[in-house]
Amino acid sequence: MVTAAGVLLGLAGLDLVLVALVLPPLLLGLALFAAALRATAARQREVILADERVAEATGALTGGLRNVVTCGAEDRVGATAGAHVDDAARATLSLARLTAVRTAALGMSGWVPLLLIVVAGPWLIRNGVTAGAILGAVTYVSQALQPTLQGFVQGLGSSGLWLLVTVGRMAEVAAESRPEAAQGTAGSRPEPAQAAMASRPGKPAAGLPVARPGACRVDVRGLTFAYARSADPVIRDLDLLLRPGEHLAVVGPSGAGKSTPGGPDRRGARTAGRAGIPR
Repeated sequence: MVTAAGVLLGLAGLDLVLVALVLPPLLLGLALFAAALRATAARQREVILADERVAEATGALTGGLRNVVTCGAEDRVGATAGAHVDDAARATLSLARLTAVRTAALGMSGWVPLLLIVVAGPWLIRNGVTAGAILGAVTYVSQALQPTLQGFVQGLGSSGLWLLVTVGRMAEVAAESRPEAAQGTAGSRPEPAQAAMASRPGKPAAGLPVARPGACRVDVRGLTFAYARSADPVIRDLDLLLRPGEHLAVVGPSGAGKSTPGGPDRRGARTAGRAGIPR
């Protein structure tokens, strides 16, 4: 802005009519750029959030890829990840459209004044403006004003705004984590529902659901399962009985088959045996 002010002072020293040719498009272009700046920041924030969702989805997919293949969930997981990628592409395309507005603002501020000076040259000479003054005005605009505006628009509208939005997003994430930490350390005053339950042991507070553990059992007899009808069984003659109140944890590394006992009814699989959850 200091350089732009210096250019205007230099043009005023040559002839005031030159300022009248340069100043209106300069102000109009800067106003257009300022009007699009808020929308550009919003679009850049959408791009950042979309990239975060893509990274989160692909990270979870990479870590559990064997489980996805084992459970036959490739299509569903692929559709979910693809939806995140499509959202990121739409956000990036929307940001690219606003880049055209930034280019238009730069052209209006830097190139339109130069065009007006050149087109109005004959009229300026007829009205007493010297050729040296016109040449000086062209030099001022092309060598000083245009590079300054280009650096200003590109810096603030591109890298500067991106940095500002990124720092703002980091501040949002930090602010979201503070209430959880404060809630974890506060703990001195119990919640009303907890206080009501603590004041009357064995009697839940009004409006709270009553937990009834052990309402059913799991009974499996002779379960055999294979991933395909021609494949060897991975589970053979499994008997399992979980009585009310009992718990079973299936643990193991990724791809070991932890999810197989819970869903042996996949299409194309071979299943034999009897399983039930009687009340």
